[in-house]
Amino acid sequence: MDESVINHVNGIHTATTEGHLKRKSHPSPLGDSPGSPIIGTETKRPKMSEKISECSEDSPTRKNTEVTQVEFNDVLAIIFHVIHDLDKHEVMAAVAFSMINGEKVEHSVQVIRSKLSDAQYSSVLAFKDDISNILKQAITNSAQDPVKQEHAQRLLQLAYDLISDKSHYTIRSHGKKVRSREETQAPAAPERDFEKVALFQRVSDGFVFTSKAIVKDDSLDQELSKTVVVPTASNANPPLLKDINTRPRPASNAAHQTKKNTGVEFCSYIPFGSFAPFVDSSNAEMDAEDTSIAYDFLMARIAQKKKPNASQVEEQRRVKAQLDEILDIAQQYHDQDIDVEINEEELKFLSDDGLDVKALMDIARSAKTDNETLSLQEGIQKNAILLFELYKMQEQRFASKNLTIGAREREIAATLSHSLMELASEATPSMFVTPEVVEDAMKRIPYKETSFAGTLPPNKPFAFPANTTRSGLPQNATGQPMH
Repeated sequence: MDESVINHVNGIHTATTEGHLKRKSHPSPLGDSPGSPIIGTETKRPKMSEKISECSEDSPTRKNTEVTQVEFNDVLAIIFHVIHDLDKHEVMAAVAFSMINGEKVEHSVQVIRSKLSDAQYSSVLAFKDDISNILKQAITNSAQDPVKQEHAQRLLQLAYDLISDKSHYTIRSHGKKVRSREETQAPAAPERDFEKVALFQRVSDGFVFTSKAIVKDDSLDQELSKTVVVPTASNANPPLLKDINTRPRPASNAAHQTKKNTGVEFCSYIPFGSFAPFVDSSNAEMDAEDTSIAYDFLMARIAQKKKPNASQVEEQRRVKAQLDEILDIAQQYHDQDIDVEINEEELKFLSDDGLDVKALMDIARSAKTDNETLSLQEGIQKNAILLFELYKMQEQRFASKNLTIGAREREIAATLSHSLMELASEATPSMFVTPEVVEDAMKRIPYKETSFAGTLPPNKPFAFPANTTRSGLPQNATGQPMH
């Protein structure tokens, strides 16, 4: 390499007399190379002005930026010499061929040198294509030799790095260096700003969701809101999703809930209501015919529900037949002479049917049976005797610890209830209350019905709540106006 070539890139690289470049601070990507040849060049040529387009002093093009073809090819020549000098295994001696526009084109070291000497390269891509084809062919040819193949791959990567570095290509404006676009832009942010930080990070007390890096022994930013998520214990048998979720509830229609269906209302006779309609059918939804059909159907369903089934009817008939048979037997024993002694053993067969033989004997020994009608005076006397007997039995039961109600006590209570109902049905209302009591009770009944005038229907928003008038005047009724 010509010793007159001076290499300078930001004061980092130096040139030696042998043509090798050395980096002061960065190691070479090739272990056996003297240094990394990332360079920018400016060649001293005494007749550089002859190769630059001539322009007059008054020409407007003199102020524009110009890049000469000779300077560009000189830069490519230096890059090529650096790569070729680092090729100790001579892998670049390979020759590659490619088809361009249907023509077979050769790529070799001799072709590159010829183009550089004649300044035929007009773009970086053409030079890069020649270098890459040669080194790729060398990689293919060195398939059996791993050392040469690895050396060719490293040379290819070095060539890509050198060609891609735009700082090598200086732009000149008639001897004055022009600042590149990258230099005029703002400086790049520090490298830490481009670090990829996980949003979900683990800390000492759980987990935290943040977009900032958490550095050890550094306090967190005050603007960082820390949310700690404490992990829970694992469950061997986790519940199913359908078990932990609430059951879906169908949405109800709000229009149906707010709608109040009153139907047909019967109006009571109230003041000023003698000439008003007694039926309010403004909210009716069916006509008279449909209402009649619905009423008949509803009554039929009610009657069907109240009708007992066949088994119940048969059971009631059998019980009634047994009761009639027992009454006949008791009547027969009652008609016999008093001297005839009735033995309970003879009526033992009745106990098999679930009947009380002792109660039947008491009925047989009584003066009159229940089937016989008693006069009003006799009924009152009988009730008095039964009430006294019931009172004695209850006093004895309350005095003892055994509070069980006996069968005789239940029987007396049922007899008294039936007898009192019969006596009350035969009594007149005047025997219970006086007319004065009835009138006083009618006066104490509160009147809560709404009233209306004319034909206004009742139970409406505009109906009057009562017939009373407003008593008293407002506070400002007698006030004088300010004007």
